[in-house]
Amino acid sequence: MAASSSQSASFAITRQQLVELLRPARTQPATLVTRTEPRMRRTGNPYLARGVVRIARRNGFLGADYARVINRQRAREAARRDAPATFPLLVAEQLWRGAGQHVPGHRHLVRHTGTGAMYLVFYPQHTLQDRYEYADTGRGIPRSRIARWLYESRPASRAGTDKPIHWRTFALEHVLQITLGGATYDLEPILRQIGPAHGVYGAISGTDQSL
Repeated sequence: MAASSSQSASFAITRQQLVELLRPARTQPATLVTRTEPRMRRTGNPYLARGVVRIARRNGFLGADYARVINRQRAREAARRDAPATFPLLVAEQLWRGAGQHVPGHRHLVRHTGTGAMYLVFYPQHTLQDRYEYADTGRGIPRSRIARWLYESRPASRAGTDKPIHWRTFALEHVLQITLGGATYDLEPILRQIGPAHGVYGAISGTDQSL
């Protein structure tokens, strides 16, 4: 784990080191930078050949108990209806139609039993920065230019509640950076592969007008 010389604490770590970093089982605020491939329509889409990725910075909570979040919201809604607040417990194993399981010793991580991939469970509060860019060069693309090709985001899970419950699972390979407890951790080796032009270190809000 290598620290940078910047004034704020910043470290370059591997994903295995991230797994160890997340071992303490407590709820804590965090900021994530992720790199994901947005769902896009394929027919006639001129952007598919080069590929499009989304770089997003969000703050929220790690270690939030999804079942408790759901059941607290159900209880609040039941209280407003003067109904008894007795509900079945929802568990992470309900992810991916039953293919999810907790990673032993890790409250923050779940595993897809079919693929073996590990995912970070994140309860987002705000999207701080958002950027679309070419996968091959990292040059920004205005969202307005590709909007017609993007699918609408899937609605947040309601899980028996009136109010949608916003939460996300991110594959560890899609996490570029995480800030916890005042320290920022840059994930390797993907940062070496894609370089700083992809918005992690540079201005994430910048765009490129060329196709």
